[in-house]
Amino acid sequence: MASAPTKPMKCCLFYIALLLACPIVLTAQEDMEYRNYAPCFSPDGKSISWHAKINGNWDIFSLDLQSREPNRITKANYYEGEPSWSPDKQRIVLTSDKEGNHQIYMIFLLSGHMERITDG
Repeated sequence: MASAPTKPMKCCLFYIALLLACPIVLTAQEDMEYRNYAPCFSPDGKSISWHAKINGNWDIFSLDLQSREPNRITKANYYEGEPSWSPDKQRIVLTSDKEGNHQIYMIFLLSGHMERITDG
């Protein structure tokens, strides 16, 4: 018995405005394996960050809700996930295993500089 071909898993993020009660797809990419997890609103409610697995790599993304333009914040061959915004929206705190075990890092959005803030 032949098995059905497997399709890449696609897991989109949706935004549901309570007044509209209609889901709006925020992330959708054709012909690419992707999984989107842990969406987090920015403090001003104008952006969302999340982590996504695209072609085998986990990275951090953000999206401006007005323009719906996604921005890839990290691009690495190791895990980066669970993003959370700083109150001033200038930094994102995340989990990464870039040094072998999971630690908490902070990335400065303007420069892209990332520094580890836990040691353990």
